[in-house]
Amino acid sequence: MITYTIFCIAAFFFLPEQVSGQNQLIQHLDAMVAGSIVSNDNNQVTEWKDQSTFNNHATSSAGTIYKVQDGSLSWLDFGADRNVMQLFTGAESDSWLDQSTGKDGFCVILTFKTNSLNNDWNDVIGNSSATSAGFGLRYSNSGSVKAYLGGNDISTGGNNIKEGDIVIFAFNYKAASGQYQFWESKNKNTVSGLIEKADFSLANPVTIGSTVNNNRYFKGYIGELKIYNTALSDIDFQNERQSLFVKWTATEQDPPSPNPASFEIVPGYWRYNN
Repeated sequence: MITYTIFCIAAFFFLPEQVSGQNQLIQHLDAMVAGSIVSNDNNQVTEWKDQSTFNNHATSSAGTIYKVQDGSLSWLDFGADRNVMQLFTGAESDSWLDQSTGKDGFCVILTFKTNSLNNDWNDVIGNSSATSAGFGLRYSNSGSVKAYLGGNDISTGGNNIKEGDIVIFAFNYKAASGQYQFWESKNKNTVSGLIEKADFSLANPVTIGSTVNNNRYFKGYIGELKIYNTALSDIDFQNERQSLFVKWTATEQDPPSPNPASFEIVPGYWRYNN
């Protein structure tokens, strides 16, 4: 009898790892999920349903927001004026922004597409427009990118954001060490440093589209948001942001040619290194 042994090798350009079970996703808003966007009779968005188990639904708090279809992608259109959705009240945000005692950090990952740039700061998410306190992610009227946490400004260099860009912001804070990591997909650079743990929540709510300054608001689409009430490991942080980048940009551009140097063979799966 002749026995044949057949080996089958499958190669994937990108296969993201699952985020570790101990990391708690407390809010997940995804415009691609059918039925997650609730609109009134005038097609104005009133609620964006949370896909996590915590029911932290986002609600419209100022202006008018609509669901739009852009090719194969679904988005929330925040228009060209100040239009805002509330994610958490000030008290509710303590669950992840109050890092003064007993917390293990937090992580925020957000996908958006720019329209025209506001003449002032374009506040995308946060609880304050003043960088002296609280938390926020934004870009300027020239497209330069900035995060801020507890009075600390965090800027990235390189190419500036332009009209029509699809961008992922990813911010990870580890309370135990005070280490933060800020990544943005325009330049694919990670900026890191140390900020002592503190209460970064405020009486202000956490919002998207704008914060508390009426002149500082975002013009464009928002597609997906994930908030964790713990910091992600370095590998989970990398995989989460890469997963969103591939999901939201794959239809906008041809995928890059696989580079063998970008693959690492690990028992059980392929890993893509970026």
